[in-house]
Amino acid sequence: MTVPSFYTSVGLIGLICYGLAAISVGNELFPGDWNKVVVTLWIIIALVLHLWFCTHYARRWFSSHLGRTFVPLCALGILALLLSIGNQFDGTTPPTSALGGLLDIAAAYSTLLYFLWTFSVFGQFILSQKRKIAYRVWRLFNPLLSVYAFSQIFTATWLPFVITALLGLGILVWLPLLLQLRWVAVLDKTEKWQALVYLGLLTILSSILIGAFLSTEPNTHITLHTLYAALLPRDNLFLYLLMFAVWSYGLLSFLALVFGMPVASFIAEQRDEIERFQVLSRSTQDKINAQELLQRLFTTCLSSTDSDAGWLLEYASDGTERITAHRLSSEQIGFLRVKSNFKDLIKPNVPFVLPDEPSRRAALPPTEPAPAPMGSSVSAPMRVVSGIIGKRLRYDYYFPYLTREVVYNKDDTAVKSMLILPVYSSVTQRMAGVVCLCKSFSDGYNNAMIELAKSYVAQAQLSLEHWQLVSETVQTARYKREWEIASRVQQALMPLQFPDLPHCQIAAFTEPAVEVGGDYYDYARLGNRIALVVGDVSGKGASAAFYMAQMKGMFQTLMQFDLDATTFMQQANHAVAKCLDRKHYITIAYLLLDLDANTATYSRAGHCPMVRYCAATHHSPLYMGKGTGLGVIRNDSFADFVESQQINLAAGDVLLLYTDGLVEGRPQDSEEQYGYERLKKCLAEYHQLSANQIVQHIYADFKAFTYGSNFKDDTSLLVVKMG
Repeated sequence: MTVPSFYTSVGLIGLICYGLAAISVGNELFPGDWNKVVVTLWIIIALVLHLWFCTHYARRWFSSHLGRTFVPLCALGILALLLSIGNQFDGTTPPTSALGGLLDIAAAYSTLLYFLWTFSVFGQFILSQKRKIAYRVWRLFNPLLSVYAFSQIFTATWLPFVITALLGLGILVWLPLLLQLRWVAVLDKTEKWQALVYLGLLTILSSILIGAFLSTEPNTHITLHTLYAALLPRDNLFLYLLMFAVWSYGLLSFLALVFGMPVASFIAEQRDEIERFQVLSRSTQDKINAQELLQRLFTTCLSSTDSDAGWLLEYASDGTERITAHRLSSEQIGFLRVKSNFKDLIKPNVPFVLPDEPSRRAALPPTEPAPAPMGSSVSAPMRVVSGIIGKRLRYDYYFPYLTREVVYNKDDTAVKSMLILPVYSSVTQRMAGVVCLCKSFSDGYNNAMIELAKSYVAQAQLSLEHWQLVSETVQTARYKREWEIASRVQQALMPLQFPDLPHCQIAAFTEPAVEVGGDYYDYARLGNRIALVVGDVSGKGASAAFYMAQMKGMFQTLMQFDLDATTFMQQANHAVAKCLDRKHYITIAYLLLDLDANTATYSRAGHCPMVRYCAATHHSPLYMGKGTGLGVIRNDSFADFVESQQINLAAGDVLLLYTDGLVEGRPQDSEEQYGYERLKKCLAEYHQLSANQIVQHIYADFKAFTYGSNFKDDTSLLVVKMG
């Protein structure tokens, strides 16, 4: 059987018994049929209250516990009743009539059922706050009730002071549970009124039933009086303690509700404020954008401050404004903005800078409304409501008396006080929006309202900044993936390895300043010759990498025509002039190796000079040669600014091509550059190694020199060693 059906079954049985008991009680307490009806109505109302309250509240809060509590108590109570009745009967005198006995049993059952059920519900109230002391005392009080139930067998032989002492012990154990009234505070205003009616009626009914028992005197005949005598408190410890617990807890709960009712609305407002804070704090989790967050903030501030009208001003990233009005027209908003000198107070494009400590202390809000600052055209009194939230100093503006600036809204209500709350973002260092609240009477916002609205704005700012940081993180992660793809594409444009050549080794290395760069090296095989090129596009990053990709296409195309060095440079300059705008240029070093003749042809266009280690002389000269960058001169006169040099090579010679990022590198906090001398010295030290090892040692020496430096530039290195 489910818990609701169990309650219904017990309730129907109790309804019949309550009616019979009411007739019996009414016959003893109130002579006349009218009094019987009154008492019957009282008990039926109590039953309906139990069924309603358990169905709508007790079952919703703790239905699984209520059934487990009531069933053992009901069994214990019936056992105590039987023991009490058996202790009163001598077994020789039959009841006066069958109907009288039935009424007696019905009265006893209905009364006991009422107190047991009420005690079960109150027990759940006590345990609902999950306090350790309540559980401990409850576990002590219930066994005590069981002991008192079985004590009915011996109470007839006990002295009165023993019974009184045991009753005092039970009351003493019950007192800590009597003070467990925290459940009253969690009810909202509507639930408090319902519980007040419920507890009031139960307390009245409990008082009537207890009064009936206390006014009943025992009789020698087995009548209704005899059975009530079996339930008398001075003879039945179990029922006395049960009735006292139900009556005292019901009365004290009723009084707690009565005295707590004046603050019920305040508690409800506090709960609403907490819920509003939670709504604003969940804005980021709800994945709403900045516009939706500001709209939510505006609605929250309107309702929490009980404002009559207002408007929300939002600033988009492109500088445009968006206004959301509440019970104000655009003309009224414009009038208020003019009268409050809104343009001078709110400057959305001015970066937010935290002032120094004296300025922060001086900006604390005054206690009284102050006139507008000097230089302002505001005619109405204005108070600057400033305050420090975390590490932020914020300025809010309160106009308490707009008596001369009367603006009518749709309900013909004058706007006589206004609160302006800017919303800043420390992420963008700009203003995100402004919340403007209006009331129809002067000085409509007290300090509590202003502080509450400021708290909502502060919470919204945190959510806004969190949303902006998350958006930036997502955008950064997307950019990072795109840069990684671009870096892999750029690396694919450069040769991973050079061909195996007789008596010649070639190795290269490049490192961009960021994920991608403008440095470039490549080769082309032309029979027994091999052409090598090292280039550097002006600038860094994506644009330089894009032009570098174009450079590869130009180089590979021109090499197919087997041009001499000078002609190659002229054609390359012509192609660059067509592809690149005038703000960009390319420097390159071109080297054509003839492996049969052991010669090299070298030409450069504005690039770093080539370093050659001569094995015969152990010197490392620089091959300068004249030349200007591709794309600097965009006509035929470019041929006058380039030249080519012929170099005879021998075994052990090393040729070094590189970009300016290598020689211009500098250590931390120093302007000293790596330079040509260090490069030549390092080359002379490691010239006997393979080309790949020479590259590694030069780069390691360069990194050690520039360790910790913030100077970043694309760095490339190409080494040719003759064998």
